[in-house]
Amino acid sequence: MPRDSDSDNRSALLVEAGEILQKLSPSRFATLLLVSDDDIETQAEMADMLGISPSTVSTHLQSLEDLPLSLTKRERQYKLTPAGDTVIELLDSMLGHFGKDLSTVDWRDRDEREHIGELLSPLHNSRSAVPFFILYSIGQHSAVGGRLDRFVSPESVQVKDVVADAKQWQEERGKSGTRKQVRSVLKRFGDYNTIEFDDETITLKDKGKEHVRLLERLIDLLEEDETVESSGDTSSIPSPSTQQTSGTQSEIPTELTTGRIGLQLGLQRFIDEQEDAGNSELPTIVPAYCISSSDGADEEARSPSTVLPLTPTTNVEDLADQIHRISREYGNVQLELFWTELSSEKSTTNSSERSQLQR
Repeated sequence: MPRDSDSDNRSALLVEAGEILQKLSPSRFATLLLVSDDDIETQAEMADMLGISPSTVSTHLQSLEDLPLSLTKRERQYKLTPAGDTVIELLDSMLGHFGKDLSTVDWRDRDEREHIGELLSPLHNSRSAVPFFILYSIGQHSAVGGRLDRFVSPESVQVKDVVADAKQWQEERGKSGTRKQVRSVLKRFGDYNTIEFDDETITLKDKGKEHVRLLERLIDLLEEDETVESSGDTSSIPSPSTQQTSGTQSEIPTELTTGRIGLQLGLQRFIDEQEDAGNSELPTIVPAYCISSSDGADEEARSPSTVLPLTPTTNVEDLADQIHRISREYGNVQLELFWTELSSEKSTTNSSERSQLQR
């Protein structure tokens, strides 16, 4: 059953996330990237780098501002919003997974643009919300252990379950959904190499997994924006840890922004603050993964050898090695985020001080 299927606004969030992804054509995404470049000051410069007219650049910028979650904001000139910065990071990660380095892309090159377009299809060239309902449903039913993971093969999904989900979310919008409509979208997904499917089952391919992950993270971002708006707090997302005015140990705040994106942004801000302060050493307290108590983890299973600290120096290879080691020893267990204290040699959890991070 899809996550949060009892939420009244699930279909609305999917529609909004879909609107954002629909707008992120290669040309608009390139425009968003150039807004983040402090060395580029005018729309004429952007137009020259993209090989399009200044008026088209202006249209792109306006459309990126008018999204359900604004990615750009016009002040004296257009600036990137925090959401826009996060979206760039998400797409950079996804495209990097396919070996595409955005820093080397020549956006005037038609072949380059088409390659980016292929990697983003059929997201940006979908014309309705239905494909995003279907993609989200496939991702929820495919998840092993409650979430989709790059290192775990997704489970096969029953077509009938996806049809039921899509129909439910369409009905919530006062629209109809049919099995024929769903199968037509599935065929299109297959043509774009995101899934394999037959009359009864669907299996996500690598590209499909990345698209699902991107969609889910956009929903996280939209949910966090709703939380901020409902609370009336328009301040920046707090960092996971702040420096004490005296001493060297970091202080863990009692209020933490929920959601994976909030953790990501907060951790990065904490790292930046450490660097700005001239602190070249690792922080004392950092977020870390360890085996969830819901999987019956005892003290031995939650020992320092099973803790995966997320430090400024963590790299993909080391993290993957540790994950594979835990998988071999304990199987497909659920992981939880905790605060952990770093010793000089290795990470150790401090049960008296750590706070569990909310997902």
